[in-house]
Amino acid sequence: MQITSLWLEDVCIEICLSLLVRCPNLTDFHCSVARLGPRGAVGHKAGNSIPIQHLERLTWAYHPHPQYVDVFPYLRFPALQSLIWYSPYSGPPTTFDSEEASTLQMLIMNLPPTLSRLEFHGVKWWPKPFIYDLFSHTPGVRQLHLSGCECAFIMGVLSSLVRSHFPSEQKVQLPSLQDMIILNPSAGQMRFAALEAQMASGISRLFSLPKREARRNISIQLASNKRWGGEMYKVYWKLRRSGFLFLIWADAEMTRSLEAKIMEERLLRRGMLKDKGSLRWR
Repeated sequence: MQITSLWLEDVCIEICLSLLVRCPNLTDFHCSVARLGPRGAVGHKAGNSIPIQHLERLTWAYHPHPQYVDVFPYLRFPALQSLIWYSPYSGPPTTFDSEEASTLQMLIMNLPPTLSRLEFHGVKWWPKPFIYDLFSHTPGVRQLHLSGCECAFIMGVLSSLVRSHFPSEQKVQLPSLQDMIILNPSAGQMRFAALEAQMASGISRLFSLPKREARRNISIQLASNKRWGGEMYKVYWKLRRSGFLFLIWADAEMTRSLEAKIMEERLLRRGMLKDKGSLRWR
């Protein structure tokens, strides 16, 4: 029997790596909540490439381990379309886990142009040059999802999409990006109002670029278990009134209210409503 799909949870990293290497017909491989175990053989001869020819979707929950260096630099995924990365780092907000960065770089360096989706979970903070380097190796990404990540990381991502970290470079990062989802952003040690203000500013800058660089075709969705306030409201309304295809989804109730106000204003300008406030959502 050929194994084409594996979902592993609470399995030691050695077993995850071994199965990834030894199952050549995989199309889906999802390793979440990986844990340490006794170091054992992975089944790979150092120095040889490891082609996983059919793999299209890969999920990996990172945990520090010495065997990554024996395997990750040699992995090849010619058909990979989606990479989902779980970051477990729980140190201070602005401390960089260099081991995690090194492991992720080993993987990213060999990803194919077919990669169209990147998803990061639980990231606290990565330096902007590191984020920029990751994006420079994934130019075909159309969907970027950030889930449960802290404000510092999200702002680094938005900043990397606005401008190059290197002044001499003029290329746009993730030029094919169409859809960005930010789910339950974490304020970390700051207040949620401060997170909202920073994110609203970062999103606004993304669409304040010169016309030839503006990202008019991106859709963004924001979802949080906390209600967005006035700062996000202003950005949402400003961008929608300016005709951008960019969407900011706050909670469902607020989204309906904002959509109604925008539609009401458009109808008033066209003379289709006599009194402001006559359009309602049910």
